[in-house]
Amino acid sequence: SHVDNSINDTDPFIKSNILGVHNLLELVRGKPAYERPLFFHISTDEVYGDILEGEFGEEDKLSPSNPYSATKASAEMLVLAYHRTYGVDYVITRSSNNYGER
Repeated sequence: SHVDNSINDTDPFIKSNILGVHNLLELVRGKPAYERPLFFHISTDEVYGDILEGEFGEEDKLSPSNPYSATKASAEMLVLAYHRTYGVDYVITRSSNNYGER
């Protein structure tokens, strides 16, 4: 899993999830405002941390509990900062693992 792999080696996740998102945000920011596409960021429910029961809501605080989720939360913060600082419009989705019959 991404979580297990990130515990063994954080570098690929930092490069992809933080530096990669930064590079994409810079590409969008470099365009005139009227030509900027909507920045669509795919995150993970892992950014909320562990839950014993119930469910997380979109307004719950982020509490990543492993390197993978920390890099995804970091990327989300970059997206928010680029929106506030440079006016980059965005959507963030935090999907969860799917399971069950195929």
